[in-house]
Parts: sequence; C-alpha cells; structure tokens
Amino acid sequence: MEQTLIEFVDTKGILRTADVEVAGYYRVELTRLVHAGQLVREAPGVYMTAKHQVTEWHDLAILSLAIPNAVVSLISALAFHGIGTQLPREHWITVPQGSRIPKFTQPIKVMTAGVDFYATGIELHSIESVNVAVYCIEKTIADCFKHRSKVGIDVAVEALKDAWHQRCITLAGLSHFAQINRVHKVMEPYMQMLMD
Repeated sequence: MEQTLIEFVDTKGILRTADVEVAGYYRVELTRLVHAGQLVREAPGVYMTAKHQVTEWHDLAILSLAIPNAVVSLISALAFHGIGTQLPREHWITVPQGSRIPKFTQPIKVMTAGVDFYATGIELHSIESVNVAVYCIEKTIADCFKHRSKVGIDVAVEALKDAWHQRCITLAGLSHFAQINRVHKVMEPYMQMLMD
C-alpha cells in the first residue's frame, strides 16, 4: 500500500490530506512517509513527493490547496501576469468576507471582499496540476486603484501603463471592472491618458 500511495501522490503532483482520504488511503500513512523522507509536507494538509519538480509559481499552487477559496490578487496577480516591476515580498490573496484563514507557512497579505467583488474576474491557471484562481489583468488593475492606499497609486498607474503597452487590456474591460469596484472616477483620468 505504501508504494501505491507514493505513486498516487506522484500522479497528482501536489495534494491535500482530504484527497488522500477520498482515494481510500489513511492519513497516518502520510506522516510515516514524511518521516521516511519520501513525502514533503509543504503546508498544513498539503503534501508532495520528495522528487516533485517545482516551478516558478510553486508557492501559488501550495497556497491554493492550503486556502481553497483564495484568489491571487493585487501585486501577486500583477507579478503572475508579468505586469509592472513589483516583486511581492508576500503573497497577496483575496477571500470572501468572513472566511477563516488556515495557518500558512509563507507570508501572506489577506484582503477580504463581498461576494460581488470577490467573484468577478477570476481565471483558473494550472500550476503543477493544481487549479489556481488568479484575478484577470483588468480586474487586478481596478483592484490596485481601489486599494491604492495599501499598494500605492504609483503601482496602480505603472500596472495600467504597462498592461496597455503590452496590449493585454482594453478600455472596455478596464471600465467594466472600474465600475464594479466603484473607482471609475479615480481611474478615468489615467485611462484618458492612455488615449493621448
């Protein structure tokens, strides 16, 4: 059974304790395999084989399994999409208001949002066979303007200009998310600047 469990973990890449239990394995086997050096415990309830090949965005895959309702947002979403020059020192995520955040080993910055704000603009990206929720670029830029007191207006403006120059946003898309976030008046002069 031990080798079969390792093979199961290896085929999944990274998984949660719940995935192992649903597949019919015992939780105690995970602990034993971690002590034997065959599995690695990446976060509470998140495991992978010791030989698993990690990618540049490995931490986001782990975060998504550890905090299933987290959406990668703000500066972390900008970095993921290759927009701007900011390199986050912590993982920025957004969760629905009232969510309980489990312990996570990496530094995180948690934003909360009402259902309407939280649920719009989510894209799923596969990272190491894990579906990771990330806000789309236009939603992320609107969020940066909404949370400009936390991320800085210079970050929001830089992201807007860079995304426009990379041709990965539209004014219609920006306007849509600016209206949802109620920052259209704040963003309007900057969006107008793009047209000049």
